[in-house]
Amino acid sequence: MKIVQNNKDEILRLVKQATDAALWAIGTEMEGNAKIYETRVKTGLLHNSISHLETDDTVYVGTDVKYAPVHELGSRGSRKISALHFLQRSVSDHADRYKAILEAALRD
Repeated sequence: MKIVQNNKDEILRLVKQATDAALWAIGTEMEGNAKIYETRVKTGLLHNSISHLETDDTVYVGTDVKYAPVHELGSRGSRKISALHFLQRSVSDHADRYKAILEAALRD
């Protein structure tokens, strides 16, 4: 078999472009879902701090607010607070949706 034209670089560029777009869409949706699950809003600081970051092949959702772990994981101290798992649920509850976003981007 003789290769007439090598389109490998163009194909890799298009796959990277589609993947980047899908990761952005997944991150945006994941961030929105985390904000929905974070239901203890008093000042809005935690809610507004939730964001996402995409790398080459990964999406992260999180916050840098100091008390976020108490909301995420709960507390058993003198002031018992139940865990919301707002970050965990924003990922695990929608895994099929995120997979569909990536598959659609690569298919198109």
